[in-house]
Amino acid sequence: MRLEILGATIITVPVSVCQTGRMDDPVIPERPRDANVAEEVPDSTSAIEGARLLGNEARPRLRADGFTDRQIDEWAESFMTEVGSGEVDDLVAWISEQEGRAGGVA
Repeated sequence: MRLEILGATIITVPVSVCQTGRMDDPVIPERPRDANVAEEVPDSTSAIEGARLLGNEARPRLRADGFTDRQIDEWAESFMTEVGSGEVDDLVAWISEQEGRAGGVA
């Protein structure tokens, strides 16, 4: 039997990826259309990729609030279409604002 020791790889992960607790912006798990937000897929490939990356970064935070993966992806896509760019805190604040306009939490 031959044993080999593999080298360890250290990666740097943004704090937002590790954040699973609730933040100050109250959000309720629903689809964008339930908050009267158009569910739109971004036009460009780079914006679609940006939405995927943002959704992945926001996933632990929004899952902790009860969002499904589909809801997270739809919110990230709508955010990228409407706002253009931002970070997890920006997305969560935007979701809270949109839900508030629709008569939800905010």
